[in-house]
Amino acid sequence: MSKLNTKDPTIMWAQILNTVFTPIIIPTIGVISILYLSNFREFTNAQKLSLLWVFFSFSLLIPAALITMFRLYQGWSTSQVEQRERRTVPYTIAIVCYLFCYYLLCRHPFSFHFKSIIITALIILVACSFINQYTNISTHCAAMGGIIGLHLGYAFKLHFNPLGLLCILILLAGIIGSCQITLHKHTLSQTLIGYGTGIVAAVLTIFII
Repeated sequence: MSKLNTKDPTIMWAQILNTVFTPIIIPTIGVISILYLSNFREFTNAQKLSLLWVFFSFSLLIPAALITMFRLYQGWSTSQVEQRERRTVPYTIAIVCYLFCYYLLCRHPFSFHFKSIIITALIILVACSFINQYTNISTHCAAMGGIIGLHLGYAFKLHFNPLGLLCILILLAGIIGSCQITLHKHTLSQTLIGYGTGIVAAVLTIFII
């Protein structure tokens, strides 16, 4: 595999987008988009901030901090911790944090529909952990597939039109998948498997719970 030219603007932008849209930030993005662009806009600001804080803390801030500390303890670089054989502990950390996030959501009587977001994230993580034992899979693409699937499911279940937002999410998903391929992190088939895993997990979650 050829060495990446880090001075190439395309590579630089791919690295930036790959870092910004890490899989653990997607649940928080999903909550923001659903809160402010759907039927949940009638929630009070206090309710919105409470939900956002729970998601931000336990699906992004805490797992990111714990994974970073584990990586530094092991002496691994960011690229090394993303290697298939080294993903087990980061997956486990994220799953534990997501479970605790779900527990906190259960204490909010107005957060019924938002539990599906964290359940979808948990299903995706478990599925990726299993698939990862046999072949590499893009968790970035799985996370984006999950958020797209959630909006599709909510559109049918809650009767709101997410067309504009879906166009943005699909475009963003394509960009992130292209970044994964450009940076030689995943092949086209691995990104497609990721998208498929995320979409299926989200749609099933919406219509089952």
